[in-house]
Amino acid sequence: MLHLAALRLFLLTLLAFAVRLQLFLTTDEPTGWDGYSYVVQVERLVSEGRLHWPDASWVTYFLAALHVVIPSAVVAVKVGACLLSALVVPAAWRLGRSLALEHGGWLLALWAAASPTLTHLAGDFAKNLGVVAPLLLVLAWRRGQHFVVLALGVLLAAVAHRLGAALLIAAGLGAVIGMLASTLSDRRVLGAAAGLALVFVALSAALPNLLHPADLERVQTQLTFSPGLPPPLPYFALRETSWPQRIELLLAWPALAFGCWSFFGRRERRVELGALLVPLTVCLFPLWRTDSLDVGYRLALMAPVFALPLFVLGLASPPLPGSLRLGASFAALQPRSPGVPLDRLRPGGRQLVLVFAVLFARTGFDPQVTPPYAQWRALIARIPRPMPALLIAPQGFNFLYDHETGHESLAWRPEPEIDHTTTWRLAWNITDGEWAELAAGLEPQPVRLSAEVVYLREDVWDRFLERARRDADDALLSRLADWRNPSKVRPHSLQRNH
Repeated sequence: MLHLAALRLFLLTLLAFAVRLQLFLTTDEPTGWDGYSYVVQVERLVSEGRLHWPDASWVTYFLAALHVVIPSAVVAVKVGACLLSALVVPAAWRLGRSLALEHGGWLLALWAAASPTLTHLAGDFAKNLGVVAPLLLVLAWRRGQHFVVLALGVLLAAVAHRLGAALLIAAGLGAVIGMLASTLSDRRVLGAAAGLALVFVALSAALPNLLHPADLERVQTQLTFSPGLPPPLPYFALRETSWPQRIELLLAWPALAFGCWSFFGRRERRVELGALLVPLTVCLFPLWRTDSLDVGYRLALMAPVFALPLFVLGLASPPLPGSLRLGASFAALQPRSPGVPLDRLRPGGRQLVLVFAVLFARTGFDPQVTPPYAQWRALIARIPRPMPALLIAPQGFNFLYDHETGHESLAWRPEPEIDHTTTWRLAWNITDGEWAELAAGLEPQPVRLSAEVVYLREDVWDRFLERARRDADDALLSRLADWRNPSKVRPHSLQRNH
């Protein structure tokens, strides 16, 4: 029986991988707005033995290892992202088993295999997705088990992306609240948590791109204290969500209410409930601007990771009435489950039901929704040679430029210490008349590459901006503030330990 369950779990994991990979391979371009950032990183690491920009995330090295055996860096990144999503299936199964009966494991495993939101993360944010499987294993850890498993899961989740470390802090805070509310205490657990925290602090002090107090500088620019509740469905400006993903995201709200109710009624499970409730609350009530595509966007996508385990934990046992213990209906995934309608299906029928359910994973991401790479490649071809020492260009374009030319591009305004006379930029949506009026007498004059884009030196851009802010109308100032015209200097947190 154990071998049969392991085989079924393996096949479900393989199916989850294959369904997502087939979807991603329908386009030759990388997936996601920053898709070429991963491609550039793994190409440089494999060909030159160094990353294009410093990054301590293990996900980057994992993707590069795949590129060693897969010739195309684009395909290697896609395979790696789909593997990361597939690894969530056994991790979710393990968490479900630790929270409930065996059917709870299969319920969470099926969710992970069919989740549109995990596909969304795989397509847009591979490093964020790298947080999920180890985070679920941390949540599945039980007192009395080996601390090695806990330590490995904590470090993998925390190092994959800053968001993983932040959510681990939230989960730890919730577990402590649950421990205090249930009058339980385990000095070994608290000691292990303190030790792991010290290890991560040491790593963060030495390595780039790990969560660090310096990151508050960047986060504060995206915080807002707007009155009222957040919308039931997160606002995504980058991608539209399909109805299966909307349902998955909306489930986080009843899960939050359900979990809070269970927290007061089930004293013996308050540690687990607290570890799920606090990070879920952080995901649902983020203090971010609705036009932000960074902190709030990624937090909203992480909400189902905590919401679905809350349902399993709440449905597993009393105080809920038996009629509400819906988890038992998923016991059909196990052989000889009496009283479950799906169990009356033949084995082939059950497998078809599973395959159909896993196909929902395809609805979470459209790989055809990418930046206008064809137009951008045409612009790159028109840039006068030789290439500049540094090109300022919008996010997404900068990664493609690095990939196509091997030269440096930055989606931020260059720091004052960078030589602006050897730095050039692409400027969007400024008319010839505006250049003639506000750039008169400046040398060298901008070179028009298309109806929308001109190419000019950064010091000329600086002086153009000074004149525009003094003399121009609001319409031009609005176009100058377009995201395609980078105007902010990189936060110090992005350059820490570089």
